[in-house]
Amino acid sequence: MLSELTSTRAWTVSAAAESHAVAIAGEEISDIQLRAKLSEGLLTASPLVVKWRDNTCTIQTEGQVNDTISVHAKLSAPGWKLRDVSEVLSRFSQSPLPVAGLANVDGQLMYRQDLTSGTRTLHAFGNANLERAVFSRTRARRRGDLILLPAE
Repeated sequence: MLSELTSTRAWTVSAAAESHAVAIAGEEISDIQLRAKLSEGLLTASPLVVKWRDNTCTIQTEGQVNDTISVHAKLSAPGWKLRDVSEVLSRFSQSPLPVAGLANVDGQLMYRQDLTSGTRTLHAFGNANLERAVFSRTRARRRGDLILLPAE
């Protein structure tokens, strides 16, 4: 019996979390639902989908629990409207940030904690690409190139 309590492979845990009417920086985000399960040392979770205005971010997580805890998360946020982000940042900085276009973000996060030694590592990496990006009256012609547009 005691060996089953100390062996993470013998654990079975199910959890659920939900949010309702959450606002960040005065902006409402969608209700969130998350379901997770730990069984035979494997952690699985339903995709976590966060919607803000017309922008969506999906986070998929999996992992393992044994002598170490390891979690791998993938983040995907395609087609985020930079104008939406600009409006919020401008409001809080009280300084205009004239940005428009789309941002596509794909990233990963890896966390590992050794339960024996206590050491922890965290790695995060990914890509962000801009489409039709405009800052003030400049526009990206090709990746990394900006050209001036006439004043409107």
